[in-house]
Amino acid sequence: MICEIITKGGEPGSGGSRDAFYAGVRYISEKAASVELRNLTGQSWTTAAEEMAITSQLSKKVQKPYYHLVLSWHESEHPTTAQQIAATRSNAR
Repeated sequence: MICEIITKGGEPGSGGSRDAFYAGVRYISEKAASVELRNLTGQSWTTAAEEMAITSQLSKKVQKPYYHLVLSWHESEHPTTAQQIAATRSNAR
């Protein structure tokens, strides 16, 4: 498994502005085989971006709240959905 943090060009470190939630959630929901929502009141990815953007506005310290983490497996590896979710939970701490 490879863990990669996607960054925006020209910005140090990972993260993007609050506007990144909308494009990011849309992109991820189209590409991902499975989507798990955590720490959100809603149970739909369609409302997740709005909820995350609103929550990030509650803190004046948060400048780049969006974090894009990608986990990839070698073509010879075939983890189950449960194993992929467990790996994501472990790497997203």
